[in-house]
Amino acid sequence: VPDTTNGDPFPHAAPLPYKQRSTARFSEIHASYFCSNSVKFAMNDSPQPTSETPNLKHAARETLTGDRACTQCLHPLVGRAIEREPSTGLLYVRCGECGSATAIMEYPSGTPWLNRMKSVVATGFLATMVVAIIALACVAGGFSLATCETATDISAGTLATQWEIAFPDADRQSQGRWDNADLAWLATPAGQAAITKSRFNTDTIFGWGIFVGLSVLAITPFALALGMVALRRSAVFRACAGLLPVLIGCALFVGPRLLVVLAMQQSTALRQPTWSEAANAANYAFFAACALILMATVAAIAAMLAPQLAAMVFVAILPPRDRRLVAWVWEWRNLPVPRKP
Repeated sequence: VPDTTNGDPFPHAAPLPYKQRSTARFSEIHASYFCSNSVKFAMNDSPQPTSETPNLKHAARETLTGDRACTQCLHPLVGRAIEREPSTGLLYVRCGECGSATAIMEYPSGTPWLNRMKSVVATGFLATMVVAIIALACVAGGFSLATCETATDISAGTLATQWEIAFPDADRQSQGRWDNADLAWLATPAGQAAITKSRFNTDTIFGWGIFVGLSVLAITPFALALGMVALRRSAVFRACAGLLPVLIGCALFVGPRLLVVLAMQQSTALRQPTWSEAANAANYAFFAACALILMATVAAIAAMLAPQLAAMVFVAILPPRDRRLVAWVWEWRNLPVPRKP
């Protein structure tokens, strides 16, 4: 089809004279050339990446410093590079374990709460240990004092009875342990045998044993609590933790009473002592030492075996599937949780 427009850019318009058509065609060509050169000039004037201009594509990205976990595998994301999603502009971190993208949401960081919980647990353990130590010391000291007083009173009556049997016709100022003691007789072999018999008399052992049994029942829970607090420590440390409060309690309660007994023993040179005072001078230290040794041994063994006893109780009362609730009893000692019923 022949071109009937003769190169006219406006073929449907009215025909122009030749001179005007030539001027319009020149203006069109000049405008096209000027626009083309302007675009080239602008492209040439655009800043080129140099060593001074940072290349954003290869610039170092920020890394995550808070404690965040992957929403898929719970792997920690600390140290991972922070990226931006192109379409939405949201920041996210890609998990290095499973490759999942996790959005950086404004949920609380776990580190402060973990530190708070550690402080609470440590404070609770420390408070429990302090309370258990004070209670164990007070209970041990109080029961030791009561045990010694009871045993010496019973032994004083035994000494008075033995003297009355040895000297039935002697003059008496009073009856029983409140009568004046015969120190010269106590210094003889018969008197020493009477002192030994007063220590191991049936009545003395029975009265002393009742208070010692009550003291053992009273100190055992506190010793077990100390052993459970020191669960992650060695057996020797747990034994010492149960032993020291008993020693401290006996020293605080029985120690002053022993000083009083010694002072009264020194004052007997100026006056005639009673059988009760003579029994205290002869037997109080013996009964105090026996009570101390027994209670300290029980407290040390209870504290040392507290984890094993707790594990035995949990195994006995909990089925295998529920033992995971107290798995720390075994895990803190690097032992597997028993699975057998």
